[in-house]
Amino acid sequence: MLPETLTALACLIANKGPLDSTSLENQLSNTDKAQAQAIIDSGACLPEKMEKLLQDTHDKIAKGELMDAGGQSKPTGGCD
Repeated sequence: MLPETLTALACLIANKGPLDSTSLENQLSNTDKAQAQAIIDSGACLPEKMEKLLQDTHDKIAKGELMDAGGQSKPTGGCD
């Protein structure tokens, strides 16, 4: 398998969220599975905690505990 494809699959598996990647994982050869696990273990993908951090931030904005700066920005005069 191409290294780029294997890296993408490894990161998908590591950070799948609600996606069921069982079918993809079952199609990998034992060698590819070992290489994918090595990529995941190396930290090459975003940390698994990133999804939780993003969800926590979204929830805090919804509750009014954090200000959504992106929603309050206005274009500069040159963008009118």
